[in-house]
Amino acid sequence: MISERPLSAGELVQFEHYRRKGLDLLGTSASAEPKQLVEAIDEYVTAWQDKRRGLLAMLRSRGDAVEPARALGVVWGDQIVRHFDWTWTCEIRGDEERFAITSPNRSLIIYAPQFIHDCLHDPIRDCTVMLAFNMQEAGNFTGCKAGDYVDVMSGVFRIVPRR
Repeated sequence: MISERPLSAGELVQFEHYRRKGLDLLGTSASAEPKQLVEAIDEYVTAWQDKRRGLLAMLRSRGDAVEPARALGVVWGDQIVRHFDWTWTCEIRGDEERFAITSPNRSLIIYAPQFIHDCLHDPIRDCTVMLAFNMQEAGNFTGCKAGDYVDVMSGVFRIVPRR
């Protein structure tokens, strides 16, 4: 059973902190076009991963990915909200709560901060945020019923690998 709740006042304050931090990491402002910001996030994550490939790099602590992941996840989610009229929410499954953005009819969901964290933590994972944005813009996510909460990013893969 999936339910959701709106973000609390305290969470909104945290999101604003991460929003500013994410924009600082990208060296841009919130007034940039959503597609440009998503592309910048995609490039940032790919560059981060490139620095962490190889045996010596893999021995480094992964703890340094938490704050940038939250920051970039919030900025990415904001662009989906801006461009596609989605909504930030806290999804609840059992005792677990996760921040996500959802389509208006709740057919689709993206766990933006978690996806970015997974990409920063695993240098082999393909960062497909730009691909997902382009696919969404092209209308490729159809056929899901209202209230299904289908995880968009679980089905976004490149046919031809980036690397």
